[in-house]
Amino acid sequence: GAAEGRPSPAAAAGGGAADALAAFERALTHPIYPEALLAWAAEKPREVATLERKVAAMLADPRGTSVNLKPMAPKDRKRCHMLAAFYGLSSIAYDREPQRYVCLVRQEDSRAPGLLLSQAARGAQAGRAKGGGGGGGEAGGKAAEKEEGEGEEKKEEPPKGPEPPPAERPKIALAPKAAPPAKAPANPLANMFPQKKAAPKAPAAA
Repeated sequence: GAAEGRPSPAAAAGGGAADALAAFERALTHPIYPEALLAWAAEKPREVATLERKVAAMLADPRGTSVNLKPMAPKDRKRCHMLAAFYGLSSIAYDREPQRYVCLVRQEDSRAPGLLLSQAARGAQAGRAKGGGGGGGEAGGKAAEKEEGEGEEKKEEPPKGPEPPPAERPKIALAPKAAPPAKAPANPLANMFPQKKAAPKAPAAA
């Protein structure tokens, strides 16, 4: 008879584990990209396609370890960090604005996802066009805008009610200043009878 094939790991693992493993395999082959990334690929398809080609070339090269992307705005750098997770890459930003760029570093388990972001964006656009609903792209754009200014929003203080009138400060009674001491009255007799100066004594005879 025909040789029996070896059971797949999913079948051998049992019901619950098989479902979990199948879900894991589906996540690798059909990743679900967030709206922010889909909106990015719809807005800048050439930029995303160039990034995908650079990463694919690095992964195809056995000696490829990292790839430096061009300087980008903070919003696009954040999207690069998000996309790197779907490839199993680590991502680091270097340099200062406006020359700050992202470096994607290869890991042991890095590999391209089964569905590229550019492909998922085209599929999403085709689905919206077929269904006649164009609200998804607008929602994705709004999500990206929210993402861009997420860390820059200033917290607004709640409106204040009418301020109470300032409390009157208690008046402190100052102690009356002490009157200067009265001068002793001049002796009227001193003016009437001026004192006579004593005559100088004659020198004693030698």
